Amino acid sequence: MKLSSVLLFVLSVVACSVALAQMAEETGRSPFLIIQGGTLIDGTGASPTSNGRIVVRGNKILSVVGDTDEPLPDGARLVDARGKYILPGLIDGHAHYAGYAEPLYRSNGITSVVDVGNPTPWILSQKWAIERGLLPGPRIYATGSQIDNPPLTFGYGIAVETVEAARSAVRRQVEAGVDAIKVYKKIRPELLRAVIEEAHFYGIPVTGHIAMSAREALLMGIDSIEHAVGIHIPTMRNREKLKEFQEKRYTDVNYLAAHDTVTGSFYYMEPDLVPDLVKLFVEKGTSVTPTLASYWIGGHGFAERYAREDQDLLSSPAYAFVPEFDRRWIMQAHSYFARMKAGPKYRQAYKNLQSFLKQLAQAGGKIVAGTDSTVYEMHGINIHREMELLVDAGLTPMQALLGATRYAAEKVRKWNEVGSVESGKYADLLILDANPMEDIRNTRKIHMVIQNGVILDTELNPNFVNQLPRPARDPEKLEKLIFP
Repeated sequence: MKLSSVLLFVLSVVACSVALAQMAEETGRSPFLIIQGGTLIDGTGASPTSNGRIVVRGNKILSVVGDTDEPLPDGARLVDARGKYILPGLIDGHAHYAGYAEPLYRSNGITSVVDVGNPTPWILSQKWAIERGLLPGPRIYATGSQIDNPPLTFGYGIAVETVEAARSAVRRQVEAGVDAIKVYKKIRPELLRAVIEEAHFYGIPVTGHIAMSAREALLMGIDSIEHAVGIHIPTMRNREKLKEFQEKRYTDVNYLAAHDTVTGSFYYMEPDLVPDLVKLFVEKGTSVTPTLASYWIGGHGFAERYAREDQDLLSSPAYAFVPEFDRRWIMQAHSYFARMKAGPKYRQAYKNLQSFLKQLAQAGGKIVAGTDSTVYEMHGINIHREMELLVDAGLTPMQALLGATRYAAEKVRKWNEVGSVESGKYADLLILDANPMEDIRNTRKIHMVIQNGVILDTELNPNFVNQLPRPARDPEKLEKLIFP
């Protein structure tokens, strides 16, 4: 039996009980939810507004109006948001969805994720089940398996060696129902060009964790660049390092996978070469997702605090659902990368990246907040850390919030659905107890999370189990990739 058939069979087993429970919950529920008062930061970039009214009908926002004393619709459920701050539901713009992670997203106000790497049948089955209310979870926008040259780094990738194979891989992914295409480290320029052309023919964006020059990929029309990789190549003059990248980028898997290679390369960036690349990013409308919370574990000024937070969270009985395999690696990553990224070289490398991000934001570029949460980072909370790190890099709180709302939605061309509080969009809302414009860390002070017009229970269930668990991973292979 095919994997997709197995997944659908599992879903059919749980569908009846979940659907009946959902029907019971919705019986007698008013079709209208009204959020009254508060300060709205709507995700468009507009200045905050006060004392308005958001009218939700079903799972969509019906209207957003200013201060009004118009009577409420009959039977409407009222949420009094006076003294609160209302945002769009947060979007993790770079996630690797884990079977156990749903409660962590919900409790941290994340109502959508951009999944940029998981086995296509599994992640699309999760997406399908969540959309139909068969499983709880954030809205998923998925790339499915990444397209790359062989040998594959991960077993679920799609290996291509010719232009026609690259085009065919895109068509298969589009037919399967992905929202975007992701290319991976060893993809060659001629294959990337074919992927972009084919995906754009179908109206699908392309994002990449690339090893080539960001300028080269931008000129081909790539829509987004993950981890900010490739920006160092057109902004450096060190001939020895440039030659090293050229020789190894398509042949040495270990070289490409090593964090010290990727992050250490930012050390060689030359400040006077950055403005031209920033200008090209803005002209092309290409977004960048730097994933500071994951790629720079141990390399920034908040490393010790984040490690203590994770230790405290994982020690709580409420987090008992986090698998032992993952909790061990989360703590191992903090100590491993703190040792690797200590010293003046990595501090300068990080400063160079921060400078690039600040200049890009000031020029009107799009910086997406994404966490890269996989098996060695905490899902959920990392989106708040990512925004804090973006502000620390020189972005304003508004720019950081746009990264976790509007820009993340635009990355997968879903701005018509999510990312802002506007009429006609899904009623995904986050209500805070404190003002994130004064302190971005206030995004953690969550009062209420609303998804699809439903107020969610954000309390963690220590016995949570995903009824459609992710396929098993190879611990030994992952160990070599992450902690070589």
